[in-house]
Amino acid sequence: MRDVSVSEKTMVGVFNWPEHNGFGGNSPEHYKNHDKHVKEKYGFEGGILALHFPMVNNTTPEYEYDDTVATAKAAWEKGQLPMIHFSNQWEYVFTGEAGDLGEKYGYKDLSMAEQDMFIRNFDSTVADRNMDVYNDYMKIVKQWGDGLEMLQDAGVPVLFRAYGEMTNHPCFRTYTKEGKEHFKNIWRQLFDYLTKERKLNNVLFGFTPLIPGSKGTKFDTDSFGYYPGDDVVDFLCPTMYPNGGSGLEEYWQWGFEFSKYVATGKPFGISELGLSANGDHTTGMPSASMRGDYKRFLEIVKQQMPRTSFIVCWTDTLLYPSSVNVGPFLNDERVISIEEMPDLSKGT
Repeated sequence: MRDVSVSEKTMVGVFNWPEHNGFGGNSPEHYKNHDKHVKEKYGFEGGILALHFPMVNNTTPEYEYDDTVATAKAAWEKGQLPMIHFSNQWEYVFTGEAGDLGEKYGYKDLSMAEQDMFIRNFDSTVADRNMDVYNDYMKIVKQWGDGLEMLQDAGVPVLFRAYGEMTNHPCFRTYTKEGKEHFKNIWRQLFDYLTKERKLNNVLFGFTPLIPGSKGTKFDTDSFGYYPGDDVVDFLCPTMYPNGGSGLEEYWQWGFEFSKYVATGKPFGISELGLSANGDHTTGMPSASMRGDYKRFLEIVKQQMPRTSFIVCWTDTLLYPSSVNVGPFLNDERVISIEEMPDLSKGT
């Protein structure tokens, strides 16, 4: 068997939740320290650590920073590459699904077609946008800039998942071409705000649609229709939750067009991978058809997505009773652990 060069390998990492979970409580131990539990169980520590900034609670669109900044700084100093996103819960505040603020925006009273075009209110090029929505949204954007600036001041570069899973969230999910053009404008406005107005130079922008893994979901399957352009995207990092965890077959069946991602020439990775049933950590072993075979998944990646440069496993999924062949997955010659990570600090 030939040796695999570092450029042909795949970084594997996990998600850790912050101390506070953003719902008004504390994160479970195995959420907060997923990486430590994986290291204890499998002797593996990844080269990438994914984190998020939580909201104070699920009804108040204000972020907490300290815990996430400290964890990202410690990870970077240890040799890991931090990946960051900001909790999307604020969108449910805007739509009235959480808290009382949504009532003033009138989202619930809109028709389905009008909800599909709610996205236009976040686009500064739309002259008749709802300014209450827009101004409150910009307060959120400023907080994103504040968190990323704290990381820059701490000397930490980050992979930033802007508008994560936009194909699955009410404020940005849109099934129309016009709506997707608004999204592209909004992305560019955020890019300019962070890089030009806030002068942040520690951020790489990742395009993060959710790729549906089964038929009949509410997710927009036209994920690449949201792509804002090569000049404002640094890497591509969709999230993947294959139905049943048996492989990737359904992704191609229901419209995943990997060739479009590859054609950009951008680095490609999976920023959330969940192969197992979400309730497995509280239930017994599910049926064999629902077991998440990580080794099999990696073999399919090698064959059908060979340019996958990183995989990040969603919170505590590697610890589920239904997760099988995790050890062979983590110890595969393709996978980079923290020990094999190059010294990235020399390039910052």
